[in-house]
Amino acid sequence: MPKATKNSGKTSGKNANVQPQATSKSKPSQASSEGTQLSKRKRDQDEDEVDG
Repeated sequence: MPKATKNSGKTSGKNANVQPQATSKSKPSQASSEGTQLSKRKRDQDEDEVDG
């Protein structure tokens, strides 16, 4: 009996944790993608200046 309750608690806990993590991760992932694009552009400009 205690094992069943523990398992059910773990599964419910995992599901509850997965939902907020997914939402929180989706937002920073977009922001990070934008940041990487900006950083890449800056790097390209710096490289062009060095080459020139």
